[in-house]
Amino acid sequence: MGAYGTLSGAGSWSLFGGGGPRLRWSGPRNLQVFAHALVGVAHLTPQSPYGTEGAFAYELGGGVDLIQPHHRFGYRLEADLLGTRYFSTYQYNPKVSAGIVFKF
Repeated sequence: MGAYGTLSGAGSWSLFGGGGPRLRWSGPRNLQVFAHALVGVAHLTPQSPYGTEGAFAYELGGGVDLIQPHHRFGYRLEADLLGTRYFSTYQYNPKVSAGIVFKF
């Protein structure tokens, strides 16, 4: 996951890479519900005089896929929480997304 933002003309990047299990349940009416727990590292730029740019990070979340019968395309709604610890302080960053799913 990568995110870019600016504040008062200064830009910064937040990057997260992790891995972990994903649980999926196929329900009625072509609904597929999933949940995941990822553990990894996060990196923040630019460099800060207050501490390191690397941190332990995790992402918890889940969502729903609506797959059309006999089609390869579907729709996804997902919500996640990215947790990090920079500068001896915890940060909790919510993320909500929607998209199109292509099944191979």
